[in-house]
Formats: sequence, C-alpha cells, structure tokens
Amino acid sequence: MNADAVIDTFFKSECSIKRTAKQLEISEQKVRKILINANLWKSELSEKINSRFRAGKSVEAIAEDLRMSPKNVSSYLPYVKCEYNSEQISENAFRIKTWRVRKKGQGN
Repeated sequence: MNADAVIDTFFKSECSIKRTAKQLEISEQKVRKILINANLWKSELSEKINSRFRAGKSVEAIAEDLRMSPKNVSSYLPYVKCEYNSEQISENAFRIKTWRVRKKGQGN
C-alpha cells in the first residue's frame, strides 16, 4: 500500500483513521504511522512519545514511563527505515528476498 493512497483515502473518509484502515484493509497502526510520517496527524499521546524520543529516550524507556508496551509506543513514532510493505524495500529486505528466491530454486 503506497502512502499517497492512504493519505488520499484518509481525506476522503473525513479524516478517520478507522475508516481509512477498513476501506484499504490495512491496520489502523499502519495508517497512523503513514500519517505521522507525512506530518498529517498527531495527538497529545503522540506528541509526548515523540518529544521523549527526540530527547534521546529509548522506546523501552518511553514505554516504561507511560506504562505502555514498546510495540504500542513504536506505533506512534514515524517509520525510521522504510515503510513496511512499500514498493521501495530496504537493502536488507532485498537481500532476504534474493536469498529466499535462490533457496526456493534449489528445491529446499
């Protein structure tokens, strides 16, 4: 799912993360992260998390401070490498994909 499609659908769905996720059949977390990356969405909680993260706190430390799980904290932070399931993949994802294709070709 490309970010432009998510953003377009978000605005067409009256700026509802829930409706956007349902219409595109992706998670609400993914919609939120894409919108956070594009500086199109924030909340009091996301601002707390991001300010602590920019101050150098780890995800685990922020989670402990806010009594949340590290995964939940991460869902309020922008993508740091590349967007999951995007057309553009990271170098490591490319290596893994190449390895899997080679391994499959060997019959293993």
